[in-house]
Formats: sequence, structure tokens, C-alpha cells
Amino acid sequence: MAQKEAEGVAEKRKGRRGPGSVIRSSAAGCICAFLAIFGAGGIGYSRLWQLGFVASFFTKLSDTSQVR
Repeated sequence: MAQKEAEGVAEKRKGRRGPGSVIRSSAAGCICAFLAIFGAGGIGYSRLWQLGFVASFFTKLSDTSQVR
């Protein structure tokens, strides 16, 4: 963290995430879920929205894993 601060690239709040980051991270997946639930675009698009939902959350989960 000290190195990041010295380089001027440190995250706000020392990297801690708050409610805003959770909402921003889940927005695309939630939109895809709602579109799939309400059948926007018919059956062909419903499968696409489902894929978008799954891809969004798998991507986010892989990004936030912590290895210690």
C-alpha cells in the first residue's frame, strides 16, 4: 500500500469496498436478469440475457477472490 501511495495510484479508502462498489459491480448482471425474466426480445434473446447474467457474476467473482 505504501508503494501505491508513493506512486499516486492507491485506491480510495485504502482499497476497501463500500455499498457503491457493490451496486456498480452487480448492475450489468441485474439488468440481464431482469431482461431474461421479462422475456425482452423473445426466446432467443432470453438465452442471451441468461448468459450475460452468468458471465457478469462469474467475471466479478473471479476478480474479487483473495489469495493469501
